[in-house]
Amino acid sequence: MDGKFRTTKQYLNQLVNIDKRIKDKIKEAEMWRDIAGRTGGGNNSERVQTTKRYDKMGDAISSAVDYEQESERLAKELVEIKNTIIQQIDGIEDQLHYNILKDYYIHEMALVEIAAQEHYSYKQMGRHFKNALNDFEHRYGSTYLRNDVPKCPQMS
Repeated sequence: MDGKFRTTKQYLNQLVNIDKRIKDKIKEAEMWRDIAGRTGGGNNSERVQTTKRYDKMGDAISSAVDYEQESERLAKELVEIKNTIIQQIDGIEDQLHYNILKDYYIHEMALVEIAAQEHYSYKQMGRHFKNALNDFEHRYGSTYLRNDVPKCPQMS
């Protein structure tokens, strides 16, 4: 995990990105299983075509299994990453920053929902969100940010 990400948002968004990839792999596996179901079986009285038919079915089943295995691998990766990020967010001392990061990245709430929940305007929530990201980055950035990305100078 060391130094793979350019920004804190990229690091935290990997939860959503991996989850989307898992869903895509599951859809692909379902598609291939459906194709296998349509190309399989049938009447075996014509021996001439059965080899091609079984090859298509075998290829479809093989593809489905590959996508299922990839989705399982991604699911395990997601659990590990999610546990790490949850532990990191749990380490945020500022209660508002903690709430914002947990609700946005773990519970996948929209900022407008978080703003209403925390009794802030959307504009104020945007500022608090930025501060929460800065707090998180200050605390944990050395564990995930790339070293070759120059930092922007702080404005005074």
